[in-house]
Amino acid sequence: MTGISGGVPARHNPFATEWTDAIPFRFPSGSWDFHLGRLRQMRYCAAIVGRKGSGKTTLLDTLVRQLPPQSPSRYVCIQRCPSNHRRTINEVLNQKNDGTILMVDGMQRLSFANCRRLLQSRKVPIGGLIVTAHRRCALPTWIHCQPDQASLQYVLTHLGFSADSEITRHAEAAFVRFRGNVREVLRWLYDQVATGQLAIHGTQA
Repeated sequence: MTGISGGVPARHNPFATEWTDAIPFRFPSGSWDFHLGRLRQMRYCAAIVGRKGSGKTTLLDTLVRQLPPQSPSRYVCIQRCPSNHRRTINEVLNQKNDGTILMVDGMQRLSFANCRRLLQSRKVPIGGLIVTAHRRCALPTWIHCQPDQASLQYVLTHLGFSADSEITRHAEAAFVRFRGNVREVLRWLYDQVATGQLAIHGTQA
């Protein structure tokens, strides 16, 4: 492939979110069938736990596509603005249907009162409640996301970079610098490529 030097426009930057968000979650061990089996045993009431940038949202996004068709789901992302949280929870609880699996990304942003209201929804006939959180919560932990160098290489391989590429070497150093926050590593790589400080050899078609 032809090398690219200088700044790279967003549409050709392999670290743009349109490419990185499309990468499915990778379990360190065990298949999707195995982990979905565990989730069924937990009656779809569970938490995905991990620090920032560890892959929680990616896992939740991928899970939506892995659920069986007969298990309708409702996905809600908790925004940073606390003034909207109560309204968001009201809408979620008012619009739920029997058998619906509620999937809530960003449980840690909710106040104690709103968390409690959401958790109490398990007492009504819904299909389940799956949340992401930075630390253990009242729901049992389904997956504890702990990214490592292998997880980072998995992402880079999906984007077309080999283990011995210059991009990979810089990414591994950034992984240590950002304390394992893969999201921050990808943002940093995007900026480095966009400004021409790192050259790439080929882009997503």
